[in-house]
Amino acid sequence: MIRLFAIPIALCTLPMAFNAVALAQDQSQAHAAMAGAQNEKKHSHAQKHVVDLPENRRDASADLIGATGERIGEVVISDGPHGMVIRVEAQGIEKGFHGVHFHQVGTCADAADGFKAAGPHIGVSGAEHGLLNPDGYHTGALFPNIYAAAEGHLHTELFGSGLTLEDIEDEDGFTLIVHVNEDDHVTQPLGGAGARIACAAFR
Repeated sequence: MIRLFAIPIALCTLPMAFNAVALAQDQSQAHAAMAGAQNEKKHSHAQKHVVDLPENRRDASADLIGATGERIGEVVISDGPHGMVIRVEAQGIEKGFHGVHFHQVGTCADAADGFKAAGPHIGVSGAEHGLLNPDGYHTGALFPNIYAAAEGHLHTELFGSGLTLEDIEDEDGFTLIVHVNEDDHVTQPLGGAGARIACAAFR
């Protein structure tokens, strides 16, 4: 009798085994689909490096040009009664801290020559360079360093306290320059920030 019932019991367990295998396959496919969607979302986020601002917050904007002359991002200035907010969005910037300053001439046409045509820092106040300068700092370098992540993406906002577009705009414009090194906020005249690796021209 035991032998007669053994076969039906074994046969009954086969559908359960097939169901378990099918469930495992479905779960595996679901996990794979979810992982693919997450990777696609991450990739999409990495590709979209410029975040649009409402028109009423875009008082001035300019393409950010890299050292080889290509567009690598955007700089948007929102002017206010007590200062300006500067949003910088970029990709392809080397990981680490970088000095960022306003320069006197609104041109980025000489990328191959290191954006030298942008001239020296804007110095409305007439003070020397450096946020940590005991004698005060000039308007061209009133920002802390900005930071680019490992993937080369840079997303930041800066505030120019007491500085408006009217203060720095003139007939030849101005530029925002990103430097290869961080600014030590003391050394004259550039804080040791080194070469100019990105440029946004406002005219």
